[in-house]
Amino acid sequence: IGDAVTVVFDSTAPVQIPSSLVYTVESRTNVAGFTHTIDIWNWTTSSWDVIAVDSTASSDEVVSTDVTGSSVHYIQNGTRKVRSRSRWRGNGSPLVPTLRAGVDQVKWTVVP
Repeated sequence: IGDAVTVVFDSTAPVQIPSSLVYTVESRTNVAGFTHTIDIWNWTTSSWDVIAVDSTASSDEVVSTDVTGSSVHYIQNGTRKVRSRSRWRGNGSPLVPTLRAGVDQVKWTVVP
């Protein structure tokens, strides 16, 4: 079973090499118990790195992950581009209604 909902977010970091880099996403789904996977694009390996996997809630939830130690891989050299994605997946049960996901905020906290 593939991902039911996938959303990709692009932004630009204010500096190339930060002293701190934290990724935060605030989201919700219409049904609790689905899987929410958060990935960040690794510019060094040209692949997605999973940074968080959580069970969804039907009310807003905030997930923050500190990726400071690997920040050199997550900020594109020269352009300072950063990319993340959120993926939601159901449990495969035909009794589960259609999944709807909403994102209130995606935030990169970058400290020079």
